[in-house]
Amino acid sequence: MDSVNKKLEEDYQQLFILLKKKYKKQIFDEDTNSFLKLIQRGIWLLQVFSNSIEDSIEQIIVNSLSLFEVILIKNHTLINYLGRNTIENIVFLLSKDNKEINAESAVEKMFTTLFHTSNPKIENYLKKIKGRYKTYCEIIHKKDKVHNESITNGMKRYWELCTNEKVKEALDNYFLSIYECITIFYLENMDKFDKMSDEDKIIIEVLLPEDYRKEIKNIID
Repeated sequence: MDSVNKKLEEDYQQLFILLKKKYKKQIFDEDTNSFLKLIQRGIWLLQVFSNSIEDSIEQIIVNSLSLFEVILIKNHTLINYLGRNTIENIVFLLSKDNKEINAESAVEKMFTTLFHTSNPKIENYLKKIKGRYKTYCEIIHKKDKVHNESITNGMKRYWELCTNEKVKEALDNYFLSIYECITIFYLENMDKFDKMSDEDKIIIEVLLPEDYRKEIKNIID
């Protein structure tokens, strides 16, 4: 685990140099650095997840990369958009070969169709991710009102809406969405991961929060 954490830190330092070159006027305070490190760890986790399935999750990785930009302008509305899109991308990916689902199926139907389960652990995570998806949609559908208020009251009002607290809340929810989707996927497919590399196992243990790590650890041990 120490070697993974060391690699993460080295990776972040390289990333930080690039970000400082691109965003010369941006203040990289402690909060911003914490947010950026969280995104970096999330991208590593998504990369491990992508190696566990045959289909590409390129768009999910791209979504996470774009979070670097929205964090630097403190736009929590866009983070909520990306949270919703990440859930949709993972669900669409998992439903790709399911004949009961087509391109016009609602995400809610995909949740129901994909995860027929009597497993209480999966059911618990499924309820969480469905609830989070519903919340994302509610936030996003209200965003036009917020946007119009911002224009009416000027940029001062906009920056009042885009506080570090709002960014942190949006990021926390974003990563909970990823953790829940990935945990559901592993719980549903635990028989397919007997060949997971030791490196991937360690990375998962380092990157996932403790509660989620316990569930995954039961599968990968």
